[in-house]
Amino acid sequence: MSKREKIDSIRESMTLTAAEIDAFSEKLEDSLLAAGIERRNRLRVRLSLEEALLRLRNRFGEETKADVFMGKRLGTFVVQINVDGE
Repeated sequence: MSKREKIDSIRESMTLTAAEIDAFSEKLEDSLLAAGIERRNRLRVRLSLEEALLRLRNRFGEETKADVFMGKRLGTFVVQINVDGE
């Protein structure tokens, strides 16, 4: 990724249902595509995020609320997931 590529930030609150995980994953894909990220890297990021969200769902249940942020902080690509847990 070159410094010129702009990644739009996405911030969303969601429950960990399959439909909401899929919807967020699609938004992530669209944002990465718009930033010119290679298909291979988009797929890696998307699958990693989906896997993390599915693990959280398995651990805490699908009615658990998660706050997800994807964007750049201090010039570095960041994905942050916050879940109220035990």
